[in-house]
Amino acid sequence: MRNATLQTGLHNVRLRTIFCALLVTVLSGCETSKPYFVPRTCILQPFNSIQVERKKVFEIGAKLQQIPIDANLKAGFTNVLHQEFFRLSDKNISQLLFLQAIDCYLLRAAEHPSLVEIVKPIVNDMAKAVLTLFGASQGISGVSDRLDDNQKEAILKSPFAPLIFARYKEFGIE
Repeated sequence: MRNATLQTGLHNVRLRTIFCALLVTVLSGCETSKPYFVPRTCILQPFNSIQVERKKVFEIGAKLQQIPIDANLKAGFTNVLHQEFFRLSDKNISQLLFLQAIDCYLLRAAEHPSLVEIVKPIVNDMAKAVLTLFGASQGISGVSDRLDDNQKEAILKSPFAPLIFARYKEFGIE
C-alpha cells in the first residue's frame, strides 16, 4: 500500500512539473526562432524587417529608450552614440537608429509640454553628432549643418535612404 502511494505521489509530482513547465512556456511567449525580447518602441519601428544584426539593433534601441528625458538627455544620448554607433556593420542602419531615437524623444516630450523645452533646443546638436560619426565612418571629418555629396551617396545605398534624409531634414540638416 505504501509503495502504491509513493508511486502515485511521484506521478503527481511529474505531472505538476510538466504542467508548470508548459504554463511557464505559454505565459512567457517563448519562441525558439527569436531567443531575445523585441521591445515595443518607436525607436525600433522601421527595423522590424531587418535580419542582419537584428539583436544588436534591439539592444542599442533598448539603451536609447532607457535614456530619461531631462536636462541630461544630450549627454546620455551622446554617451550611447559614442559607445554603440560603430557596433553595427551597416552605418546607415546605425545612423537611422540614432535619428529615430531623436524623433522618439520629441514624440515623448510632446506628451508633456514642459519636456519640449528640454528636447527641442538640443535636437540639431544630437543630429549633428550622428552625422559626424557617420561622416567619420565614411572617412569624412568635421561637423556640418549639411550633408555633403559623399555622405548623400553613402546614404543612397540604403533602403532606408528616404527616411534617413527625412529625419536629417526634420532636425535642420540638409
